[in-house]
Amino acid sequence: MPHRGEIVEKYIRANYTLTKLASLLPFTVRTMYRHFDDPDLPLEQVLEYAKATNHDFSDEIPEMVSYRFFLKEPAIPYSIKQKELVPENIYRNKYEELLEKYAALQELYLKHVEGVKKTEVS
Repeated sequence: MPHRGEIVEKYIRANYTLTKLASLLPFTVRTMYRHFDDPDLPLEQVLEYAKATNHDFSDEIPEMVSYRFFLKEPAIPYSIKQKELVPENIYRNKYEELLEKYAALQELYLKHVEGVKKTEVS
């Protein structure tokens, strides 16, 4: 059985920089190094590399033949997927909204405290 990690590594190093490829994958460069060392790299992960690089590994890894269908799906860079999941300013907008609510609540509290002090003094 071929060493899947080495096969993937050989192709990737010949055609890509790891940093560039990491932006297309849900893996970090560190994880990619671990994949390269794995002789039994799961076929699903090999498929991720195949989609990102648009390379059919079934010539080198015979078990990948059954995954050819999935290679036809368009590859969307992982960084774009992440941006679609979380719009850029969603957390900032939520923070600002909560900050405004907090300021309003703080004003009400201070008015209440002043009112209580006035009634105690009278």
